[in-house]
Amino acid sequence: MRVLATAPMWGAFLRAKVAEAIGVRWGLCVESGERSRAGIPGPVETLPVYDGEFLLAIINMETWPEYVAAQTGGRDNHRCVVFTRDPLARLASLYTYARSGGEHWFRHEFLVDAGIPMMRKLSSFDNLNQSVRYYWHKFGREYAEQSGRYMLVNARDHNCTMV
Repeated sequence: MRVLATAPMWGAFLRAKVAEAIGVRWGLCVESGERSRAGIPGPVETLPVYDGEFLLAIINMETWPEYVAAQTGGRDNHRCVVFTRDPLARLASLYTYARSGGEHWFRHEFLVDAGIPMMRKLSSFDNLNQSVRYYWHKFGREYAEQSGRYMLVNARDHNCTMV
């Protein structure tokens, strides 16, 4: 069993394309779970409901070892890679993504202060320092903690190779 673990938000689509390319190249069935909603910090990703050979453990699929155990007959027989990225670069990227409205959720669903979309709120401050401070307190810190914890747990507790 092969596992590709990646943290929330940054490059989720890219990671899915990488998993797809590997699956096609090596003839592996790629599986992934589902999310109950959009959001940061994100919800725990559900386990796949079908059998496979290559798990894309994306966006906080914290219980993926249970799926691997079920697929391998209880043997801890897996190889795992966890994609990492500099935490400050992740935070800067997410801030830019949120401020530019890079996702429908930031433009229309993540509403703050009497229904103002997050994208507009981040652009409304008098200076960048105020905007970044608001971002940090509203969801940046939780995002950094959640994504960092997910990457470290995968590397430390599940023997994933950090890439």
